[in-house]
Amino acid sequence: MIHETLTQSIVLTKRDLYYRDPALFENQETVDRYVDSIARTFGVTRSLLNISATAKGLVVGAFTLQRGDGTSIEGCSSRSGILITALAPEDTIEMSMVRWILVVEKDATFRALVESPFWAEISQEGMLISAKGYPDILTRQFLHLASTPSPTRPNPPPVYGLFDYDPDGLAILNTYKYSSANLQHESAVNGAATGQLIALECSSMRWLGVRSSALQPAITGDQHGLLPLTPRDRRKATLMLNREPFCQGGSEPEWRRELQKMLMLNIKAEIQILEEREGGLSEWLMEQELGDLGFESLFEDEVT
Repeated sequence: MIHETLTQSIVLTKRDLYYRDPALFENQETVDRYVDSIARTFGVTRSLLNISATAKGLVVGAFTLQRGDGTSIEGCSSRSGILITALAPEDTIEMSMVRWILVVEKDATFRALVESPFWAEISQEGMLISAKGYPDILTRQFLHLASTPSPTRPNPPPVYGLFDYDPDGLAILNTYKYSSANLQHESAVNGAATGQLIALECSSMRWLGVRSSALQPAITGDQHGLLPLTPRDRRKATLMLNREPFCQGGSEPEWRRELQKMLMLNIKAEIQILEEREGGLSEWLMEQELGDLGFESLFEDEVT
């Protein structure tokens, strides 16, 4: 199939490959694994095999994407979010009004926030992003560009991440902040070809939650919203504790402590548990690093 894309000069997504013979592949993960393996074997990127990732990330907020061909996309043009597609080297993001970037794990949380009165009040000074779970390359490239200093943006806005309180939530946070070891060859190959690495990490991301401290009322009282870890969860958490940045002496000691608490208490929770609190998720966000997020000017009376 890959040979066909090259000889016929067509581009397919990994999803396209799967649906060409689902009985053979059985699941999408098989296609993903083999495409990456073939790319590493030949020492090229997936794009040079004419295989592209399916865009899935969404972004909304007070920014303008300036394309190299002269066209532009306003970040607030769609209330439901704009699909994050491939960026060309000459594309730029105008973010002079953006004071913060909030990345949320789930599409459901993203949609609940953009449809809330809370977002209507703060949308002119922020950016909201979701990759609907584990982030794709296109979303990570976009976030890296938006969060990296440049001559026109020497002080980019702070980036905050909101994820489920479970091993997968922390693994997704790790993928955003430190990228993925499985894709290191992509950077190496592009660096050799162009002299410039493809950067996917968002090293400035701060973990907003969900932490165990936000679950304290449920842990000590009503257990509503808390779930037991599955055997898969426990295996995943145990493996993560032996790897950077979660290992003993690693770069993220807080992440390690939270994983250990999960295993000790045998609990996990989704972001939606914050909606169970008085005031819901919106009020909880207002309470988190209020000055840094820049909400205080909008809600000064309520805070006072």
